Amino acid sequence: MYTHRRYGFWMTFNWSKWPFIYGLIYATLLTIIFEYLFHRQNFDISVSWQPISVLGIAVAFIWDLKTMQATIELGKPEKYGGLLSTIRGVLVRRFVALFKARKVILSKEN
Repeated sequence: MYTHRRYGFWMTFNWSKWPFIYGLIYATLLTIIFEYLFHRQNFDISVSWQPISVLGIAVAFIWDLKTMQATIELGKPEKYGGLLSTIRGVLVRRFVALFKARKVILSKEN
């Protein structure tokens, strides 16, 4: 084991030379494929991100419920429901306050 020794750049590079070369080849291939498909062939893959994000949230929630069942923590769904109702209540109160403030400003202008 080397202790209290300074490692130079080339010594460190020699230890990780092959992963670096593999990564460089991989990045080069991806760049060539991207250039050929998207710029030369006008191949477009447009994805709507909203369904993907909803699916991701659902998977995360299900995963959390499975974990919760494994640890027998049964108060989690109620905690999530309480959080959502709290956020909804805050948004409704702010909307009502904004509506009242706008009504007062409009009545002062007339």
